[in-house]
Amino acid sequence: MAEQEIREFLANLAVELHVSASTQIVALSALLFLYRDVLKRDLPYISEIERAKPSRRLPVVFSRAEVQAVLARLAGTNHLIASFVWRWSASDGGNSVAREGHRFLREPVDDSGREGSK
Repeated sequence: MAEQEIREFLANLAVELHVSASTQIVALSALLFLYRDVLKRDLPYISEIERAKPSRRLPVVFSRAEVQAVLARLAGTNHLIASFVWRWSASDGGNSVAREGHRFLREPVDDSGREGSK
């Protein structure tokens, strides 16, 4: 691919396929990797690339009533963890506690080393 073809490819991603800005950056990075590390060729600087528009989506924030409705549908361990994550995430903006709760929900619990368990 020549410089013009690469420019057209990246513009097509943005204009015709409406990919996200991050997807377009990944495509460009993949091309740079291909040329630099696989083909062992320098890719010239490509100017005037039509960029994908950055996403303007806002994060979803539940109201207190919506959170309570979700929690009312959960039971057992899932209810406990979701309640913990919701209550404690306010203290750090929802970052670390929410990540830990999500990690905990996805990983199996190994209780074989617990004292008193048989």
